[in-house]
Amino acid sequence: VSDKPMAEQLIEVFRSTDVITALHNALAPLISSIVKDILRASLVPLETSLKEAIVKNKNLQAQIKTLIDENVALQARIETLETRVEMMDRDSRSTSVIVPGLPEMTFAEKATAADVPEAHESVAKTVTDMLNNELKLDVTPGDIAAAYRLKLGKNEKIRSVMVRFNSSRVSILVLSSRKILKENKSLIFINENLTKGASET
Repeated sequence: VSDKPMAEQLIEVFRSTDVITALHNALAPLISSIVKDILRASLVPLETSLKEAIVKNKNLQAQIKTLIDENVALQARIETLETRVEMMDRDSRSTSVIVPGLPEMTFAEKATAADVPEAHESVAKTVTDMLNNELKLDVTPGDIAAAYRLKLGKNEKIRSVMVRFNSSRVSILVLSSRKILKENKSLIFINENLTKGASET
């Protein structure tokens, strides 16, 4: 029996290559298994979180695609509705014209209230007199559905007149004859009542 202390005896034992090799061979599988278990336990929650994130991402992409498709459909519908509104507006304006520069001839015509019947009648008479005298047409008050003065515009001294005829035939006739005013260098003009869309084209 060795008289050396136990610690020294152990040190001498572990200095042996054979002992170290034997210990390595014996403990390596156990250590490897423990490390794998630790890594597996750490990775499982990460894998689960990753799978959940992938599923959520796919769901979000599907929702985004649905929203994009709905937005495209809504845009198309809006454009269709805007086109219809524009066509209806143009159709409603096809029987009307705007007359800048037409003098206000009577007190009733100068009335500012839009709901004064006498003012409308007086404006209609002023319009028919101008059309018949200046353009040599045969327009009667019965051809006019409505005639009224608009709000005084910027740089205007005379309020323009909005005239709506009972038929597009009369408005076309008036518009086709308006060149006479230009030829006579008149300060009165007759313009189409264009929509914003039509005026920009």
